Amino acid sequence: MARCCFAAQTPKELDRPELNEDVFAFDQAVTRIALSDGASESFDSRTWAHLLVQSFERDPRPSADWLTTTLELYKSGIDLTSLSWSKQAAFERGSFATLLGVEVHESGQQVSVFGVGDSVAVFLEEGAVARSFPLQKSLDFQVRPLLFSTRAGANGFTTDPNFRGKHSITVDVTPATTLLLMTDAIAAWFLTSVENATEEWRRLLALGSPEELQPLVREQRATGAMRVDDVTLLRVQFDIG
Repeated sequence: MARCCFAAQTPKELDRPELNEDVFAFDQAVTRIALSDGASESFDSRTWAHLLVQSFERDPRPSADWLTTTLELYKSGIDLTSLSWSKQAAFERGSFATLLGVEVHESGQQVSVFGVGDSVAVFLEEGAVARSFPLQKSLDFQVRPLLFSTRAGANGFTTDPNFRGKHSITVDVTPATTLLLMTDAIAAWFLTSVENATEEWRRLLALGSPEELQPLVREQRATGAMRVDDVTLLRVQFDIG
């Protein structure tokens, strides 16, 4: 079985946590975990991120049809007549968000990870970085990521016959495996630390309570090592027996 032994967020604006656009959820048995980062420049991206997370919890196999259903749910919750003209224009431009989803197989010895965007899953084996997905290097964050959009025309990549194959991996896990799920700001910081062999990234493994994340984030923001953005970190362990 899987255990989510750490889950915490630090908002971009520390005094306005209600503006945090990162959303995560996992079921009681921790067989499905989903994380979404709403794009700040888009209209009500937190709602869109929330719906993407909910959809993955219901069905962990995203597809073009899966996204269409999620988009219909989003549109059904918007009353355009109640919006100002400027908000209507923002709505038409669309909302955008990442999706990082984990499904633990029934055996408990494998997990499938689905990823669109720049939220990142990192597998550690006995404390060493083994694999990162969907991004592998800190430089990858300099490229504009694919995002799920509320504008149907922006989701053409989902019609690729190999869409799910390009955006998912399956990994064997053991009790020595640690899985970290991170939104982009902390993921970029993490991969930079790994590449520079600074060992700073190991501090994430020592965090015991959610309250311990914010001081670390504030410190790294102050030095310029971490970009100022909403931060979400989940840490998952596997008990196999």
